[in-house]
Amino acid sequence: MWRKKKAAVGSVDPTRGDLVSTGEQADGVGRIDSWLKKVRFSKGQSNKVNVKLGSTEPVFIEESVKSAVLEHGQDLIVFDLNWQLLRDGELRKLQAQALADGYTHQVVGVEVDLVGFFKQPASVSEKRPMYSAALLLSETVSLGGDEVFVFGLDETRYGMVALKNSMPVPGFDLVGSAASITAAAQNYLSLPHKNEVRRCGDANILSGAEFFDFSAALVALDNSHPRIKKIPDLRNIVVHGALAAGSVLLVVVAWVGWSYFQAKAEAERLQRESDPNIVYEQNFSNSVASIKTMGTSGLKAMSAVLMSLPLEVGGWSLSNVACQVTECVATWTRQFGNYADFDANLPESTSQKPDYGYFSTEVKGIQLKTRHPVVLGKSDGPQGLNRDSLPLMAQVQSDFVSRLQDYSLIEVQAQISPPAPFPSGVSDIGPIFRPVMSGTWSMNLPLWTIDSIVVPDYVHVDSLVLDLPIKSEGMRSAWSFKLTGKYYAKGKSF
Repeated sequence: MWRKKKAAVGSVDPTRGDLVSTGEQADGVGRIDSWLKKVRFSKGQSNKVNVKLGSTEPVFIEESVKSAVLEHGQDLIVFDLNWQLLRDGELRKLQAQALADGYTHQVVGVEVDLVGFFKQPASVSEKRPMYSAALLLSETVSLGGDEVFVFGLDETRYGMVALKNSMPVPGFDLVGSAASITAAAQNYLSLPHKNEVRRCGDANILSGAEFFDFSAALVALDNSHPRIKKIPDLRNIVVHGALAAGSVLLVVVAWVGWSYFQAKAEAERLQRESDPNIVYEQNFSNSVASIKTMGTSGLKAMSAVLMSLPLEVGGWSLSNVACQVTECVATWTRQFGNYADFDANLPESTSQKPDYGYFSTEVKGIQLKTRHPVVLGKSDGPQGLNRDSLPLMAQVQSDFVSRLQDYSLIEVQAQISPPAPFPSGVSDIGPIFRPVMSGTWSMNLPLWTIDSIVVPDYVHVDSLVLDLPIKSEGMRSAWSFKLTGKYYAKGKSF
């Protein structure tokens, strides 16, 4: 199986509509540094455009095809494949139908669940390796789950690839105008999705999209990636085999053997898919990817940001601080200063210009916000959720719940929810080999305790919130803060 390659994202302006060529730069990293024009023509037109590496002029490829072709060194990257779901015994039927429809080449997904068909232009050499852009994205930059990638190919043409569990979604490997791609993206997003769809690419086309650079996938391409190959035509095999009795026998034996191994592979695939542990492990991997730190380390990092903030800046008083594992947001209430006074005395850890909110000339009571990054030390506690090191639920009760009971002696308000299977959606952990349970917790504590709070390595701190209703610094001992988070435990011994 072709393994995912780690690739650095190149510096490409996502707002430009022009796609650049993917030749090797002086630093050895492939970039998109030229543009590709007219990558797709409507039915009835006779030319298709492809860009050679490092060139500034498009090279026309004769013959109208639906797929868009991009040259990358000696390789060809192909968009707009006709993806079909593979079911038991249907591959040959799909191949026969594809040949009848004029398709010439195919590529089978890594897990042999999908097959994509492609009409090769006559001017493209048979000797040049061809690869699917959708499969390349799925094996390099995909994070699993539901994803959609949208990026410009030239001034008027855009590409779109939708993935589900790192496999192409039939009907959503497309090339077209901004309007048609926008409509296609909205159609995909309107479909029912169990989890939030990850959006990557052009934010003008795809609202809320994160920055995406197609060169991040291209630099990871090598010859181990599944190639687009010619569709085997069994009719020709039978015709040529009929020329000699010995050849006919050889073809029949080979076909029987091939059918046997195909049936065996399909049976093994179906057996794997029926195993609830495979589905659970896929969902578990996707869910733990966002957990970056465990234990007290995240709390210490958030506390360090909170304690570094002054109580007053340029006539503005600190009234609230809300921290998560990546960032703290501080809210400031005006006393007598103006915006310029605050800008001239920004706290050192401020990461960007303040958020002034609504325009107002009120004397007092208006607020602004500043953002401060939370920096985790490399050696601060465990990095991410380690399932093998989690305790059983009995230990969570005797350890973490006991700590919450002790904190209640100093007027701490603590709450904890019963455990449930993690990730959600699992109704019975009985058949799961390595299940994990999780629950939520929260505490309201006096501010003077913040440096003494310790949580176990199987506990995650999601947020820290501090309200400052009293301006007088002499009343700081009465201030309190709130912690929220989750705890994790093994659902059974493993």
